[in-house]
Amino acid sequence: MALGERLRELRDKKGYTQRELAKILKIGSSTLAMYEVNKRQPDLETIAIFADFFGVSTDYLLGRHSQDKPTPEIAKLQHENGIEKIELVKDLSIDELKMLIEIGKTIRNKKPEN
Repeated sequence: MALGERLRELRDKKGYTQRELAKILKIGSSTLAMYEVNKRQPDLETIAIFADFFGVSTDYLLGRHSQDKPTPEIAKLQHENGIEKIELVKDLSIDELKMLIEIGKTIRNKKPEN
């Protein structure tokens, strides 16, 4: 699978339109569209931005392996919080994951004592 197909697949999984994602990442929507149909290739900095946003490795985006493994930062955060095996967190970005962990801590701290 080429980089553009992976980008489109990841964007679709998150539920963003091209326009929405382009706005979030501060790139042109036509540029993103060209990336997704493999008519243009992003530079290394942009590839890193995509990887961080989607919580995947640059190797995954570049097709160097077929599994979308989390970035080391995300994997560490998941492991430290005991949630690395929970399927629901697999596709979260680092910011979404941090927010989920904080929500979980808040809920845990508000539970009444038995």
